[in-house]
Order: sequence, then C-alpha cells, then structure tokens
Amino acid sequence: GIGTTSPGAELHIAGAGEIIRVSDAQAAIVTSEPRIHFYGGSGGTTNLGYVGDGSSSASNIELINTQAGNINLGTDNSVDLSIITGGNVGIGTTGPGEKLQVSGNVLATNLYAQNTGDVISSVNSYTSGNAIFKSRIDGSDKYIWTTYRSNNKLGLNYGGGNDFLTIDNTGNVGIGTTGPLGK
Repeated sequence: GIGTTSPGAELHIAGAGEIIRVSDAQAAIVTSEPRIHFYGGSGGTTNLGYVGDGSSSASNIELINTQAGNINLGTDNSVDLSIITGGNVGIGTTGPGEKLQVSGNVLATNLYAQNTGDVISSVNSYTSGNAIFKSRIDGSDKYIWTTYRSNNKLGLNYGGGNDFLTIDNTGNVGIGTTGPLGK
C-alpha cells in the first residue's frame, strides 16, 4: 500500500489530487510514447493492450487492444459501447454488423449519408413540424419536404413549393390538392 496502511489489492495507492503521472523521460525531444500496458494470459506475459500516447507528436491519447478482441466501454457494470475487430462500432450492442450500429433511439439535429461519389442524402429539421429529405446527384440538389399542417394533414412537396401530395388524419389522399375528399 502507498498512502494507506490497509491495502485492498496487490497495489493500492491512496492520496489526494493527482495520484499517478505517466510522462516521457525525454524532456526536450519527444520520441517515445509513454503508456500503461496491460498483460494477461498464462503467467501474465501476453500484452493485451495499452493506454497512452501512441505517437511521437505527444498529442494523441490512445486506448489500444493489441489482441484480436473488442474494446468495450460501459457504465453500471454493463457494456454501452463496443469497438470490435475490424473497426465496427456498436452503441447498445456488442456485435455491430456495420461501421456504426445503434440499438435504441438516436437524436440528431441533422443526419447525412454520402457514398464515394456525388450522392448525398440528408434529413434535416427545417422548421417546427417540417422535415426535408434531400438528395444531391451530380451536384444538383433534389428535395422532398414533408410538412405537418395544423389541420392534421401531412404534405409532400418538391423544393418547398405547394404540396403535390396530401394525406389527412382520416387517410384521405389528395394529389394536387391540400383538401382531399377521398381515399
């Protein structure tokens, strides 16, 4: 025990303020990377990973698993975020099948998706009750606006103009009219 006369583990450090500092031994030129390494396996000889500076620029903090396993972060003794071998990230799941997989609700101000070309799709909140679904193909924006009308109607329009399709709260559908009378 350091700072305690009744240690609760193999190494128990007690104190106030900064307890442990890890730094590069070279004061003038930063060429090494200070790290805390974790070892396990039979005899504790397998390097499982490290936390520390992973570059000679002295500006990165890295959490690296050196084995073919996940990095998991969590609270309340359960996993909330997983980065699995291959780089997929899961929030609310420990086995994401895509680059990002979220199990649960997502709240986003703006949501964008882009492929490797000039195709971008986005969902934006425009004004209260309205949303814009936008696609850009070959540098030209194409919009579909959804508008929630105070009279319990959902409208679709192109580029913010007049609604070309209206659905009211009874299921009546209107094309070219905002007052549909039938289904």
